[in-house]
Amino acid sequence: MAKRWLNSADVEVTDSGALLVASCGKEVKRAAISASAAGNNEIVAAVTGKSICVLAMIIMAADSVTATVYSDNQSGGTALSGPLTLGASGGFVLPAPADPAACWFKTAVGKKLNLYLSAAKQVSGAVVYYEE
Repeated sequence: MAKRWLNSADVEVTDSGALLVASCGKEVKRAAISASAAGNNEIVAAVTGKSICVLAMIIMAADSVTATVYSDNQSGGTALSGPLTLGASGGFVLPAPADPAACWFKTAVGKKLNLYLSAAKQVSGAVVYYEE
């Protein structure tokens, strides 16, 4: 495994003591996923003038459901994945890529990251992303 030295500009300690490590000069953020409504479920809110780039994701479904990742809402938005059929207690993990610039999903500028569910079933997980 290759090692990489971090520059002091890549690392910041917040007032609360949290350690932030920048990736590609971007601040890496995390958000919990807890979706249960049929239809549109916001994962990450839209940021004016920026895209949301998904580096990693884990999703688990409590019951069988089909999920699709969208840039904005299903109606009028852009599908970032095909329909993902999740079985009861099933899910998936998208590991972080070696090159953070090669993110899994990228929303259109100023659009939210959305998870569209085919039915009202609990889908939980987390997403790691940055804004650009």
